[in-house]
Amino acid sequence: MQVIVNNDGVNGVAIAVRKLPDLILCDITMPLLDGHGVLLELRANPATANIPFIFMTARASHEDIRQGMALGADDYI
Repeated sequence: MQVIVNNDGVNGVAIAVRKLPDLILCDITMPLLDGHGVLLELRANPATANIPFIFMTARASHEDIRQGMALGADDYI
């Protein structure tokens, strides 16, 4: 297993498109592009649309969880 770590959304999307990971764990609060934007971009790309995507974040309000799931996240931790 290989883990790839990144700290901003723009580079995260580029890495996901290039590497096509088996799973993406993503925070919401990131520079350049937040986790919601990352998810939207990945779901819009046929090459990355079906990669399981899980938000791992400290943002745990009911509204945050609903928004993440409504955007198409597979889970929210």
